[in-house]
Amino acid sequence: MSGDLDPEVLELSELLETAKGPPPSLQEWDAGEDQEPIPPRQWLLGNVICRRFVSSLLADGGTGKTALRVAQALALATGRNLTGENVFQRCRVLLVSLEDDRDELRRRVRAAQYHHGIAYEDIKGWLFLSAPGGKAGKLLTLDGRGRPTVGGLGEALQQSIERNGIDVLCLDPFVKTHALSENDNNQMDQVIESLASLAMEKNIAVDVPHHTAKGMIGPGNADRGRGASAIKDGARLVYTLTTMSEDEADRFGISYADRRLYLRTDSGKVNITPPASTAKWFKLVGVALGNTG
Repeated sequence: MSGDLDPEVLELSELLETAKGPPPSLQEWDAGEDQEPIPPRQWLLGNVICRRFVSSLLADGGTGKTALRVAQALALATGRNLTGENVFQRCRVLLVSLEDDRDELRRRVRAAQYHHGIAYEDIKGWLFLSAPGGKAGKLLTLDGRGRPTVGGLGEALQQSIERNGIDVLCLDPFVKTHALSENDNNQMDQVIESLASLAMEKNIAVDVPHHTAKGMIGPGNADRGRGASAIKDGARLVYTLTTMSEDEADRFGISYADRRLYLRTDSGKVNITPPASTAKWFKLVGVALGNTG
């Protein structure tokens, strides 16, 4: 038996070696030689929204998290302090509603515009809206063998970010961004990692408001977010939104009937800045759109 390799086998072996490509690199550096100035974090809105990081707002369904995010989006798009949070830089915002349809999203934004006295020219070219429903797909889905695979939403988002020069992307709510198992830490880690990668690659802030698990959520309790803990662990700026309690209503002299109009935000998990020491309060108000028949 000859010891020579068959030429076809040899060619296949070489092809496989070539396909492997170069070995991965950690891209490490010597800290003793790293003397260049470090750029500061690029805060955009208070301690809530920051470039290159994923943020989230945890709240029960129907509490008002979308209303708050719409107001904050308008603050960023106009450069005006509308929510008591400093606007560090006027931003182009893409607000993607994965739960409400086009007209409902328009109602929410129009009502906030009217309430804050924002003209259309104030946000033209600065605030972009989308309500794609299921047409845009998901960031990640499961293939026929139950393995996570990339969906079409990521590519659609990248195109819109580049086309419109987006600085802040809000995907509302988080649960609609993927079709994976919400209680699987490994799978949720992949979803959050894809959002964090998008934030870093495009130098934008990514925000994903998220529902809480069943039951009352305590102010500042980021562990009450629905699904696996990897969702909370992967985000860097997590706040909670809760309605005024009966005790708080008594303390502030608010009637029981009106207390649900008052909402408080608290630091749930804020890794890159000291947490807020006190709650920030907001009030839900009704706005007539003048669109009756």
